[in-house]
Amino acid sequence: MAYTFESTKAGYASMWAKAQIVNSKISAANLAAGRISSNADRYRTVEKATGVPWFFVGCIHMREADLNFKGCLANGEEIIGTGRKTTLVPKGLGPYATWEDSAIDALKHEGFLGISPWDAPRCLWGAEVYNGLGYVNRGVNSPYVWSWTNLQQSGKFTADGKFDSAAWDTQPGVAALMMALAHNLSDVAAALDGKPSGTPQTGPKPAMDATTTTTAGSNVFDQINADLQLAQAELPQLLSVLSIFFPPLKAAIPFLSLIPVVIQAVQTVQAATGGTPASATAAVVQHLTPGQPNAPALT
Repeated sequence: MAYTFESTKAGYASMWAKAQIVNSKISAANLAAGRISSNADRYRTVEKATGVPWFFVGCIHMREADLNFKGCLANGEEIIGTGRKTTLVPKGLGPYATWEDSAIDALKHEGFLGISPWDAPRCLWGAEVYNGLGYVNRGVNSPYVWSWTNLQQSGKFTADGKFDSAAWDTQPGVAALMMALAHNLSDVAAALDGKPSGTPQTGPKPAMDATTTTTAGSNVFDQINADLQLAQAELPQLLSVLSIFFPPLKAAIPFLSLIPVVIQAVQTVQAATGGTPASATAAVVQHLTPGQPNAPALT
């Protein structure tokens, strides 16, 4: 079956309702949203030519080129003004005199021109299609869409066609960026709710604050898992560099191998107990106490 918006919009709407930015990334997401909105005039130029909302263009630009206007929107290759065409997927696009030319062409290449409305489910579908369906085909929540949220899962394409199931994407995903933009800008919030600009937001996204505490037990586990995955991805290189200046840190490097074990333990306890701290505590007590009935399996 074709991966159409009509066949997937209910699923994306459900995921959007459940998604939250993990607490450890709220401040960074707000900063990223500020960077995107500072370029709104350039993104609005693209919106006028294509009908694709400026905030979605900005989120894609963040993913593809970290907001570098030398990098084309299609894949971030720095070919603007060089007379060269893209050599990475999608290959052969360009050359482009301006970044705006590259953005309009990339959105046209994806078939996004003339689509309306661009509410949250449409944007999520658009981001998925824009990046390719490699994650969908593997049954993995795409980090291109869900990174920095409680719906992120392990696994990342580290190069074109090269998937690493243990890799953890550290870039912000489109969903997290849109949540942060919607929190700060009423027109974005209204658009994602599928309402005219200026309409108050009524969607499920809570107010964000760097001091926000996650109260749902399942989200506690999701956040712990996300932070552990991030540590697994970034700590080896960080400790290697820091140990040059502070050699005693080398003693910590062998212990990094324990991180995957802890990740597996968190996921196992979450799956076995329904994901709440109280039920997890009860499960561990039962598991360690002889004669307790109905102890959930933790192995």
